[in-house]
Amino acid sequence: NLAWVPTHTTRSVRNDDKVLSQRIFDTETIFMRHVARNEFIEMTKIAEHLYGLLRPDLETAFHHNHPAIVELSVDGAIKVAKEYPHSILIFIQADQKSREDRIKHRNMAPVEIKERMHQSAKEEAIAHKEYDFLIENKEDHPEVTIDAVKKIIVEHFPELKEKG
Repeated sequence: NLAWVPTHTTRSVRNDDKVLSQRIFDTETIFMRHVARNEFIEMTKIAEHLYGLLRPDLETAFHHNHPAIVELSVDGAIKVAKEYPHSILIFIQADQKSREDRIKHRNMAPVEIKERMHQSAKEEAIAHKEYDFLIENKEDHPEVTIDAVKKIIVEHFPELKEKG
């Protein structure tokens, strides 16, 4: 009964998206059609690509009484939390070397890498002020991070506690 609500983007699919991503890859035309209809709760531009959360996608989860998980930019999450005050903001933080390694793995130009690193540092500073929970994603131990997120979710939504 936990819904993972996808976000939309105009960027191309990357290799790790097949396993890690909850995204819908739109053409710019389709994305802009949603913009024209004012269907996004929030949207942002990152590295020349558009990202956004459609209100109908989130409302569908809520209509079925499902708590929802959404992966958003820091600013986007804060905007959604203002509109949906029962939101819980969880920031997964990583050390600078880990962030840089992940960004470099995406085969970006050096100027894009520098921009993304600067942006991630700004987002982390905002999250320290605005988010409910900060969880360190320790390299080589994702299970610790996953368990910490699960614990927070179950504390706020005990009906989701795993059985057995």
